[in-house]
Amino acid sequence: MRFRFALKPRFVIFLFVALTAKVALAQLAVLSAGDEVASWRQAQLAHLKEQLETAKPLSKEMQDELASQKTWLELWKPGGLSSEPNSKQAASTKPKLVEPVVDPNGKATRLRSRLLGPKTSPTQNDTQALEELTQEYPEDVGVIQLQLHWLDQRQFRKEYAPDISELAAKLDGQLQQLIPTEQVKSARAFCLYRRARALAYRELPQVIAKHPIQDRKSHNAALLAAYGELVNLVGEGRSEFVLLRVRLLRRDGWHGKALRILELHGRMIDRQWYLKKRRDLLKDLGWGAAYAESAEIYAREFPEAVRAENAAPSVLIGP
Repeated sequence: MRFRFALKPRFVIFLFVALTAKVALAQLAVLSAGDEVASWRQAQLAHLKEQLETAKPLSKEMQDELASQKTWLELWKPGGLSSEPNSKQAASTKPKLVEPVVDPNGKATRLRSRLLGPKTSPTQNDTQALEELTQEYPEDVGVIQLQLHWLDQRQFRKEYAPDISELAAKLDGQLQQLIPTEQVKSARAFCLYRRARALAYRELPQVIAKHPIQDRKSHNAALLAAYGELVNLVGEGRSEFVLLRVRLLRRDGWHGKALRILELHGRMIDRQWYLKKRRDLLKDLGWGAAYAESAEIYAREFPEAVRAENAAPSVLIGP
């Protein structure tokens, strides 16, 4: 026997009204959340404007920080953050520096071709050969540079941060003994960058756990000295080294300035690092809605990196 059920018209109308009301409530909740974020943004902008216009004198650094925060928030439209840099300006288009290989005596040339490069597959014999080469020619500039480049790879940087910083200092000393050509100048710039970056890595909790910093004052002086020499050599506006500048600003609590500089150079640096550092800085600033948008964009474009981060926090901290 087959049964047929028919919904009564009154019940159909009730069901339709209930479903419509549910959808409407959901839409109102979304609109309410959007209004809340927009209201927060306006209040934050008003607060920043008031701080900048206060009669109480602010330091130049604080004025720059507050102005940088205000500029970013003015350009950000809640719900409309994209994966492109949020900046009306662009970094100056200086010719890009490329780190040169400096090996005047040719001691490291053959081994370098086996150890480094996109298509190389180093063996244990190759790494043993590097150890023997460094023992045989401990003061050779080409050998020191090869050893530095070998250790200062992404997968080794945290483990060998102290060795990298010391090798970079040694290499810089050797480079200064050479005739100061443009090639040597570029090599020194990247050497100083690698040293400062390694010193910054020393401050990571997981690195400190293995390699405690014995003298914080000396460590801080060494880091600032390396960065200062780099700036004196090539200036402060180079995109090749901007992530180090962002790191140091963030280290000192100038998150708005760091974000402004990151956005300024955003089209000139690796896309992954731009999106990651933007996310991290928005979190530092405590801007929840903007952070959520940036985190969603980064996770969508680099899901494997986010999974690796969640498995091992701080696994990706920048080049």
